[in-house]
Amino acid sequence: MRTVRTIDRQFVAENSLLQRLQRDGRLLLRIASMVLWYFTIGARTRRLYAAKQARKEIFLVDKEL
Repeated sequence: MRTVRTIDRQFVAENSLLQRLQRDGRLLLRIASMVLWYFTIGARTRRLYAAKQARKEIFLVDKEL
């Protein structure tokens, strides 16, 4: 039987449909959280950066966020 490594660093048997669906569900949630972060926190960061750039100031991530 062949095993595959999952996104949460566990080895599962490849032949179980339920295990594959669980793995795919976790991956989908991870991708969805990355997309949500991009459109929320990422958008805020891009706006702050653009405002600083327009004023020709330096954008310091540690101080601005």
